[in-house]
Amino acid sequence: MTTRRNQTTGGQRWAELLLAAGLAGLCACGDIANDEFEGEALFELRGTVASVGLSEPLVSPRAAVLWTDELDQSSGEVPAFARIAAEVDVVTPFPAQFRLELFDEPPEVAFSAAGLAEGQLVIYDDRNGDGQLNFFDVGDDPIDRVLGDNRDAGGEETYLIYMLEAGTNDTVERVQQQVCSSASSLVWEQGFNLYEIIVDPTCELGIRFAIVPADTTVVVPVDDGAEQDLMCEVIPREARDVVDIEFDGTYPDLDANAWRCDGTTLRVDITDRSGHPCEDYTTVTQVYAAPDPVPGDWPCPASLLP
Repeated sequence: MTTRRNQTTGGQRWAELLLAAGLAGLCACGDIANDEFEGEALFELRGTVASVGLSEPLVSPRAAVLWTDELDQSSGEVPAFARIAAEVDVVTPFPAQFRLELFDEPPEVAFSAAGLAEGQLVIYDDRNGDGQLNFFDVGDDPIDRVLGDNRDAGGEETYLIYMLEAGTNDTVERVQQQVCSSASSLVWEQGFNLYEIIVDPTCELGIRFAIVPADTTVVVPVDDGAEQDLMCEVIPREARDVVDIEFDGTYPDLDANAWRCDGTTLRVDITDRSGHPCEDYTTVTQVYAAPDPVPGDWPCPASLLP
């Protein structure tokens, strides 16, 4: 899990649990995806790029949609991001609006065993001006620069997902019960859907999933601290570790790290991405049991104490 500011979402955790990836076509507002008429779009997704702190001037900001080959998972290999589904220039200054138009269903290789595919939206700076996102590998210097993606929205993130079948999905329901046993079942449309990860302190992991209206706007903040791993030829592997820590009155940096509540227990995920962006990395979960008495500013709800 990459480090996130504010309370963690389940976005990457969702993707890890479901092993899902997706496909979409992208176009600029008011334009079709390319110079040739592609027919009626199957789905349209609107978004906004919002700057929260870019210190360097931009060469040519663009938006792109990426998806992974899930068949690599079945062979035990790390899935590699497939090449671009579609791209478009993004106007500046920010905030800037964009529109995704999906003309095709995801190919078979994009679907997990659960029968779903999930997209990754990335905003990047085309620093060499070649009009496409350039992938790189361990040992290589990146050509372009990722400015933000749909994992970085903070407390509530919106994702695009394609379902092969309508109704509830057994795998999704198991994940939903793991993160929030009190949450309602998710009833999907066959085809493209939008779902949102919602911060809910009453849930076991502090989040729950919900299907949202198709006209929901996806907000992608961009800043200097965006992870660069969406340009990697191969998705980096994540190692996990858990450490119990006795609370001594000093809170960990909740603004800089991903965190969540497990009842009254505070869990803080600290990820070391100090190496090459495409190298494997480690996330350590620091577990803080609620002290007795519970401080008034304890972030996890004292009402859940037994």
